Amino acid sequence: MMMLLAGTGLIVLMTWTLYRIRAHRNKMRNFDETAMEIGRMHHEEKETARSAPTLPESDLLIVMFRSRGRPWRGAVTSKMERGAKVLVVSPRPPAEVRTMYPKRPVHIWLDRSTAHDVPEGTFVINPTNLSSILEEIRSAFPIGGRGGIVVFEGFEDVLSNNAIDRMIRFLKMLQNISRERGISSVVPLPYKAVPQRVRNQLVDGFQSVVID
Repeated sequence: MMMLLAGTGLIVLMTWTLYRIRAHRNKMRNFDETAMEIGRMHHEEKETARSAPTLPESDLLIVMFRSRGRPWRGAVTSKMERGAKVLVVSPRPPAEVRTMYPKRPVHIWLDRSTAHDVPEGTFVINPTNLSSILEEIRSAFPIGGRGGIVVFEGFEDVLSNNAIDRMIRFLKMLQNISRERGISSVVPLPYKAVPQRVRNQLVDGFQSVVID
């Protein structure tokens, strides 16, 4: 009887193990299929390879890019020249940001040290302090204003200091701010800077586009 019970237990264990392996393989297959769809997914319109993405209207757009080009900067600069207010969130120091956006945008400098002498219009915030980043964006774009643009170029740096679930909540709040204040929020992200499962979560949760 004991041998029979032991044999039955072994069969159950083997069956359960095979089930878990098959479930894991199916999950990874779904991830692969989703990744293949990323390049075709845009909730409102298709973007052609190497083209500048269309800035969202009162919404947030995730821009995943594969090359070293930064085509969204041209679209942002063009609107800056027409008077749009721009806020750039970036781990780059002020001098580099002014080179990329010569019209001097408001700059949230993501840096762990706040002991910096910074130019007017630059605010130093620790990359783990997500609530302060959101508060600074709210202050820059009050309700009833004339809109504007937020460029969050430091997503992968902030992600390295925060859990992905916390970052998803942060992006949802930024999306809500964009909608209630009528601003365009762009979140550029190097395609290979984050794991595939994170890319899948971003594609599932937000308007997104992949550019070459």
